[in-house]
Amino acid sequence: MSNLLKLFLFVLSSQCVAGTLTYKEVSTNKYELILHNEVPLEITQAQQAIYESAVQICNRKIPLYGKYKFESKGPISDARETSSFTFVQNITCTDEKQNNTVKSKFELTEKQEGAIKKRVNEMTNKFMQSKELGDFQIAYDMMTPSNKKISNFSSWKQRQSEFFNNSGKLINRNIWRLTIYNNPDNSPEPGIYIAADYESNYELSPIYCGYVMWYTPNRNSKEYKVMREEFGNINSDMIKNIKPEDLQKVRKKIGCRAI
Repeated sequence: MSNLLKLFLFVLSSQCVAGTLTYKEVSTNKYELILHNEVPLEITQAQQAIYESAVQICNRKIPLYGKYKFESKGPISDARETSSFTFVQNITCTDEKQNNTVKSKFELTEKQEGAIKKRVNEMTNKFMQSKELGDFQIAYDMMTPSNKKISNFSSWKQRQSEFFNNSGKLINRNIWRLTIYNNPDNSPEPGIYIAADYESNYELSPIYCGYVMWYTPNRNSKEYKVMREEFGNINSDMIKNIKPEDLQKVRKKIGCRAI
């Protein structure tokens, strides 16, 4: 049976942020905690915010953090937009302290890293082009199962189509940075993670920036899936209300490359 806790979470320099935490028992001593917040948080901030409640849920045992997933949306300017943040964290209640063993890295040659980046560059273009052409099922199928659990296809398609149906024709896209994370210690699954930072320009949305986080289980795998995606855009109407001296700050806020 699901249980509900209503909380006031204190994060970011003692700033008080109202949020709601729900949880359900998955199996003996295993729980899934779901945090809904009005303000997007960093992963470490979200985990810190729910820790005391996790201790209570574990009946004073030690909550060990396992897999997590999240979805966040935030306003870009002073437009009438709302922020939302959903964070799902699996925990195991135990009497033992967590073993912080450092994960071993995969051996990657410079040639292998280059091949991975080339593959991710191609996949990122395919992922974005599928959404631009309205082939949302193709793009959705490129996501990991855990990413799909955050939002079903119908809801995800509706959000994506609302933008791309009104963005106009693609003018240009620049995938300006590819970063490989080799089996990072805080990752939910062992493997290789690759972040693709990009900026796209559309007729009615001149500035659209974001990144796609790709996952592959090992260096020899041919399968790459979207673990996470974040983006923001500045459409033509928004630009009219942004002072030229403030544009760089707004671009930085949504993850655009510095110019």
